[in-house]
Amino acid sequence: RLFDANIFFPVERSLAFSAHLLGVLPLFAPVYLLTGNPVAAYNAVFLLSFALSGFTGFCLAYSWTRAFWPSLVGGALFGFAPYRLGQLAHLQLLSFFWAPLALLFVDRFLVRHRWRDLTAFTACFWLQVLSTVYLGFMLTVAVTAYAAYYALAVDRRILTRSMLARVGAAAASGLVATLPFLLPYLAVNRTWGASRPIGGIVGYSADVLSYLKAPSLMNDLYLVLFNPTAPWPTGERDLFPGLLLIGLVIIGGRATVGGLPPGEVSRLRHPHLVPGRQA
Repeated sequence: RLFDANIFFPVERSLAFSAHLLGVLPLFAPVYLLTGNPVAAYNAVFLLSFALSGFTGFCLAYSWTRAFWPSLVGGALFGFAPYRLGQLAHLQLLSFFWAPLALLFVDRFLVRHRWRDLTAFTACFWLQVLSTVYLGFMLTVAVTAYAAYYALAVDRRILTRSMLARVGAAAASGLVATLPFLLPYLAVNRTWGASRPIGGIVGYSADVLSYLKAPSLMNDLYLVLFNPTAPWPTGERDLFPGLLLIGLVIIGGRATVGGLPPGEVSRLRHPHLVPGRQA
């Protein structure tokens, strides 16, 4: 009766009207068990979502570059990205800290072909899906595109029967473990017709102006310079990345790097394009 939540009684499976957030239980549960206070546990998850996103973003960047300070900057930019300030009311959209670890371990598996990396990837991937299906969809697209490119353009040994069997086993085990938490949404959809109309989906979708709209909690200068006059239904479409990130991408992509051979510079700028690199 997990999905028979304490809302909308006597409606059954009422938890499936929103995100269940089971993927953040490893953070929520210890605080709740120690304090008995759900508000304190919620606040702990809320605050840790920023710090852990930054930390796991750092881990992913460091696994590619082996450079501490650039990786620290990258992690901070990921963990405290401006768009997150527009999603403070949506804990599920702040809980994106499993995704960098999933990408890190799928990368290691593709390079080293180890079961433990595949197992770690599977755990992090499904924890992200259980945190929020929205971000789980995004992670699925990223992992699929990355793994497909690597298998086709870098190392075709991934396409052998034994390797595909491993991937299939990991996918099947993860699906079996998470399916019970996904089926209630299908039941609620059938019972109550709980689905978004196409107009609502279009209304909440991003457009070009979304990336020029600073969230309301940004500094005053950003709010003055990046505040398009187009009507906004909610803060869902406030996706301004900030100027620092854009500037660093331009500098990192074009600036001259001293002390390193050109091949090493290319590897650091495009780590996923170079065969035989170490993860």
